[in-house]
Amino acid sequence: AESQILRASTRAVESRVWKGLRIEGDRRLPTQRALYPCIESVEGRLYCSECRAGKIWLSELDDNLELKSTNEWIGPHMVDGKPCYQGQTQMTVVGHKIYISWKRTFHGDAPNARQCVASYDTRSGKIGKTFVIEPDKAGESIYNGGIATVNGKLWVSYCRWRPTDKKGYRTTVTVRELDYEGRKLGPAFELDSQPTQTPYGPFLSVFKDEKSGKEELIVCFTDYQAKVDMQPLWLVRFDGKRFHGLMTISPNGYNQYAKGVQVGNRLLLIWKYGAPYPARIFGRYMFHEIGMALVDPVGNTVEITPLTDDLKYNSSPDITWHNGRLVFVYNKLEHLYGSREDPAEMYGGFIGILTPVGGDKSKAK
Repeated sequence: AESQILRASTRAVESRVWKGLRIEGDRRLPTQRALYPCIESVEGRLYCSECRAGKIWLSELDDNLELKSTNEWIGPHMVDGKPCYQGQTQMTVVGHKIYISWKRTFHGDAPNARQCVASYDTRSGKIGKTFVIEPDKAGESIYNGGIATVNGKLWVSYCRWRPTDKKGYRTTVTVRELDYEGRKLGPAFELDSQPTQTPYGPFLSVFKDEKSGKEELIVCFTDYQAKVDMQPLWLVRFDGKRFHGLMTISPNGYNQYAKGVQVGNRLLLIWKYGAPYPARIFGRYMFHEIGMALVDPVGNTVEITPLTDDLKYNSSPDITWHNGRLVFVYNKLEHLYGSREDPAEMYGGFIGILTPVGGDKSKAK
């Protein structure tokens, strides 16, 4: 019998307004095709990092999102004469320095994976030495995390991977303060009541409650060993000493890589969003949009809309405030329709703008 033919199409981008934000659509990043784009604004200048050919590159863009310069930031890490994988990045800013966190793997994934951090001084151009977070015990791994700044201090997150007696494994969401210049890590805080035994991708955001004035880490993570149509996206807050306020952002579909910024008294999250394409119909790795949600972590409310809508494999988004507008980036890929093979086409990074409308000045930063 002949297999079913699956057809996909790409919808034209249309400008629209959602919850006081005008979504203008997006376009290709003006850089070579690469993966894992991150975006940050430093002293009125816009920077974008990407991963390509085992290296991490840093580009400066102008206010029209055109390319000003691109330079190698992190060189290749050679294993057996070849550059190993370096990706799944996140950036943060302290003063005029950008810090980047990324996953480095060699000889496969865990237990051969580490979380790394480096810096870039936007005034002097100096690149800081790579700091590698090593596990406390042999046979464990530290990987798949992020980095953020709370009250001027750096915090890193990662999954602590460890094998079990039954040839399986467990992971634990972990956050630690990082003194990068002093090459020191603070004590490890582990999420001790997890909704899954295999959490994955705990990227960081920061939220300040306007009523209390308190600034906290936001950790968003998913389930690596989820069943069909069930890789929920969860959010938990961390106040510097304890985790609290665990909530579900997206309960259905395959959700990963959530990052966000504050908009008024809510958190604007974007992530790889698979809920519109049930795996039982489309296949587990076929299509993903970039989801966007306005979240009240204190009031436990979530409002979601797709940021993209084009039947592609959209992934690895990031977002930042820049000169009163929100700039977002993400990857767009094409899978072999009807197959679980890796992407047939990599379109590279895309970039777009969200503009506050309606005179709401509380949204602008």
